Amino acid sequence: MGRLELLLTENIALDNQLEDYFEVKDTYDDPLMMCLKAEQQPSQTFELVSAFISKNVDYAIEIFRLENDVIFFEILTDFKSIQSFSDRLLSELSTQDLTVQLSVFRHNPLGSLWETLDWSLQLLDEIVANSPTKSAVDYNDFVGQDNWPGIDKYYTDDD
Repeated sequence: MGRLELLLTENIALDNQLEDYFEVKDTYDDPLMMCLKAEQQPSQTFELVSAFISKNVDYAIEIFRLENDVIFFEILTDFKSIQSFSDRLLSELSTQDLTVQLSVFRHNPLGSLWETLDWSLQLLDEIVANSPTKSAVDYNDFVGQDNWPGIDKYYTDDD
């Protein structure tokens, strides 16, 4: 059972919210799915991220709390823009003495949104394991080969 499947099994309301959200998505979109973890002061972090997004993105974005200290949102943009956005977001949160880890995983419209979200959570777990005490971001974006390590490691024997 993947991390996302376990989360949704434990939280039916979240499962329903994400199902409704994904149901209205355009199947041709390739958003960057972003998962952010903030162990200290997760409620404050949620509010700060919401405010940052409101100031820096010119369209409405839904933010979901997947766990107490993990949030998910997605943005439609190119790699250079998301890299700048991510750097500014981490910088903004560091001014509040918050340590966060951020995964950015581009969805391939040929695949499942659920699968991409699960992979983004797996990438987030890798970032946390590699950088537990300092802020960090990592990317998996098939659009640019320099930032695409592939997806083989995200498949399990169950897939």
